[in-house]
Amino acid sequence: MAKRNAKGKQDEGEDKPSANLGDTATRFDLSEDPTAAMRQPLTVLIVLAPLGLLAELYRFMSERKATLLAEEQWGQLGAIVGIDAPMVPIILLALGCLGLHLIKRTPWELPTARTVLMIVGWGVLWAVVRYAMAFTADTVHGGSANLTADPTESMTAIGQCGIAMSGALQEEMVFRGVLLGALCLVVRAFGLTRTWCYLVALPVSAALFSLAHTEVINHYAAAEPLTWSSFMRRFIAGLLYGYVFLRQGLATSTLAHAGYNAAVVFRLGPWL
Repeated sequence: MAKRNAKGKQDEGEDKPSANLGDTATRFDLSEDPTAAMRQPLTVLIVLAPLGLLAELYRFMSERKATLLAEEQWGQLGAIVGIDAPMVPIILLALGCLGLHLIKRTPWELPTARTVLMIVGWGVLWAVVRYAMAFTADTVHGGSANLTADPTESMTAIGQCGIAMSGALQEEMVFRGVLLGALCLVVRAFGLTRTWCYLVALPVSAALFSLAHTEVINHYAAAEPLTWSSFMRRFIAGLLYGYVFLRQGLATSTLAHAGYNAAVVFRLGPWL
């Protein structure tokens, strides 16, 4: 029973329930995180849905309507259910965000302007950081050909912009939203602290992200031969995007990825 002072008032700080820092639920409680609003499913959907819809619009406006944005893996998945390939990521994004929103039972509140501006601002900042890292690594390995070479020279500017946005959305959904998110759930299931997400789940997802661009996993024409230098570049990129995802959410990591893609496609190196 709490002690009472001479005035009959209960002493402050006594008999108050204390949070169990070892409890699994408290480890992953983001309610007091200043960027928690940036990770809400409804916020992610509202920020990224226009990105995906713009990429789909650019697909129809491009001269290469049949192949733009339609990676073969997505095309096969879409063919199963009769959906055009570029629409598959958008539909999965909507279903995933709404599903998480219902599971978490969060209020149906629109993100504030401040939250959206924070996502965009952090996305731009991380895009510049990502480009700086890639430019430095490429320079060390001899020249900047990989960063300035444009594989889409025959495409219109609209088509190039679509590729930059769609590629970012698709890869972040798969490797951060699904893969890294699932690995973090496994960490949680074993009752480990969030630190293990950074020590184990993050490197594993980054390695698979890098390998997916090579012939080891990707057996399509866009794959490249596996070399140590190319693996490490994309592995480090996967670490960065994964870190951003864990700290600030899928919307921020996707905008950072899209910003980097745009910098490469439009050769913005001299201005960064």
